[in-house]
Amino acid sequence: MIDFDIVVVGAGVVGLAIASELSSRQLSVLVIEKNKSFGMESSSRNSEVIHGGMYYQSGLMKAKFCVEGRRLLYSHCDNFRVPYKKIGKYIFAVNENEIPRMRKILEQGINNGVENFYEDSVSNLQKFNPGVKATACLFSAESGIIDSHKLMESFIEITKSFSGEIAYLHQLIGIEKSQDTYRCKLQCGSDKFFISTKYLINCGGLNSDKIAKMAGIDVIKEKLDLSYCKGRYYRLHSSKKSIATNLIYPIPPENYSGLGIHLTIDLAGELKLGPDTVYMEENIQNYEVEDVKDKFFAAAKTYLNGISIDDLSPDQSGIRAKLQKQGESIRDFYIANESKYGFDNFINLIGIESPGLTSSLAIAKYISENLVE
Repeated sequence: MIDFDIVVVGAGVVGLAIASELSSRQLSVLVIEKNKSFGMESSSRNSEVIHGGMYYQSGLMKAKFCVEGRRLLYSHCDNFRVPYKKIGKYIFAVNENEIPRMRKILEQGINNGVENFYEDSVSNLQKFNPGVKATACLFSAESGIIDSHKLMESFIEITKSFSGEIAYLHQLIGIEKSQDTYRCKLQCGSDKFFISTKYLINCGGLNSDKIAKMAGIDVIKEKLDLSYCKGRYYRLHSSKKSIATNLIYPIPPENYSGLGIHLTIDLAGELKLGPDTVYMEENIQNYEVEDVKDKFFAAAKTYLNGISIDDLSPDQSGIRAKLQKQGESIRDFYIANESKYGFDNFINLIGIESPGLTSSLAIAKYISENLVE
């Protein structure tokens, strides 16, 4: 007799989306989370942007799930009263040399099925964003911002309504496979005990490679070991709120590992710059926002008028779980039922970085329809 049909490791936005989807199928679901509450790592340390889906190569899960997930997310927000604003995003060239790369982004977005994405006039951009300097621009009308905390709360509400459970301060410390079940060794305080499950779903985020290794997968050999990549944010003074009302994204640098230091808006209308992209020497969750004000101001003044370095103040930082090492090409999400390694019904999600939040419901749907019987 097993204890649960499904055990999900990690109460971040993707783990909770999966739990809500699978619990709605009348499966018994337990989410285990080592922290004292949900979404305390990557899921609460990001731009809270609902992405359009134009940056990713066609055929990647990142492209497919971003576009599908965005549509599902807006519908979910309407149904469950999750705060969001579809404020739109401008992607722009600051000089003539960047226009060909800008148009490649447009072409990629169209190929990916991004709706309401088109080349717009600079006069339109500057009508609503008078502080922005641009030579040419694209507009993504379907991009927006969301309250990620309320989104995760809605997934928990759904999960619990179908008798799913969330166990905080429970850390997975061992995995044993026996025929058709997994015995999960958990630690809560000084107590250690086992629970059993048919399906074990690894949504461990920054620790997802460690969990895969715990199950018996050679993550180094299979190139599933993660690199931590820090992204810091600086907030603009409230007096600068009038310089932009849309999301403002310069053309990413060539061979980029991130989208560059852009300008985002929260639901209160406050502006912040970031994130930057800094690969960390060690995989340590260090969320200090170092004094890099000069770096952020230098980037911002290339496309913003009317700001001074004194308008910037440290905000927050987040850490991305990247499968690609520094200097390597972008890699896709890794999502698989690991039957090829002899671990039937052990489902790994590794390297779920941006656009993970936007993709969360599409990822949950994919797992429900394809990887869980």
